[in-house]
Amino acid sequence: MRLLQKLGASLALLLAAAAPALAEDGVDHYSVGDLDVMVIRDADVTMGQQLLPDLAQKAPEFVGVFQNGPVPAVDQAFYFKKDGRQVLVDAGWGKEHKVEGHTADLLHENGIAEDDITDILLTHMDMDHIGGLLSNGRPVYPNATLWISRPEYEAWVGGGGVNRGEGAVDLARKAAAAYKVKQFDYGDELFPGVTAVDASGHTPGHTAYDVVSGKDKMTIAGDILHIAPVQLARPELSTVYDMDGAKAAAARKRLLDRAAAERSLFAGMHFPMVSDVRKLPDNGFAMKQPR
Repeated sequence: MRLLQKLGASLALLLAAAAPALAEDGVDHYSVGDLDVMVIRDADVTMGQQLLPDLAQKAPEFVGVFQNGPVPAVDQAFYFKKDGRQVLVDAGWGKEHKVEGHTADLLHENGIAEDDITDILLTHMDMDHIGGLLSNGRPVYPNATLWISRPEYEAWVGGGGVNRGEGAVDLARKAAAAYKVKQFDYGDELFPGVTAVDASGHTPGHTAYDVVSGKDKMTIAGDILHIAPVQLARPELSTVYDMDGAKAAAARKRLLDRAAAERSLFAGMHFPMVSDVRKLPDNGFAMKQPR
């Protein structure tokens, strides 16, 4: 019975991942108290089984998720206004890298200029999250303060070391140099209603953000999930993208457990669902498919 439950959950989540991620215009809106949080589809991508090299040994019942090849996923960014600030969470790919990102384009289409952005909260410094910060070496959002967790800054910019290659590290350093940077520690309230949450493991300073307004909360959890059809049901499975797989798995379980207990909105950069989280009897999790 447990195996059938897992397979059923896997199929449902696969269908959810394959559904249109957002509205046809590339954005969707979610209410968090009196805040309007805009989810921005920066790019459509896919995730293949090779990202989970131990899948056949550790969870063979999920190999069928990839029977038709890589599963659909997304790259996303988030935007909201709060207390006079215009806040962007991650900046997507931009126009100068292997995937074309559309975050700045979609902001424009919704009446938001690059100069309007006052704060950019980075979940981490991988290329698909910071590529959109620069264009021809210049800041795309010239009035923005760049918020980076202290361990993330040290790993990428301060020489602490990451396994992402020279080009990725060079981009991170150039991006940090182009902006006013504020570093923070986990647990810090960066400004009222926005708190940094430890999600480290994917990268040394990977950060989730709790956005709270009134009684409502949305957790923007960065790269806590890459392949939702598998990792929601089996959160102990990390991808090759995770620099510390065991730590990333612990963060994934911790944040999903917390979201399930709170019934708060849960969102991320690579899965299209934005909803509350439900814990399953077999200790896996489920989210509603995209609306």
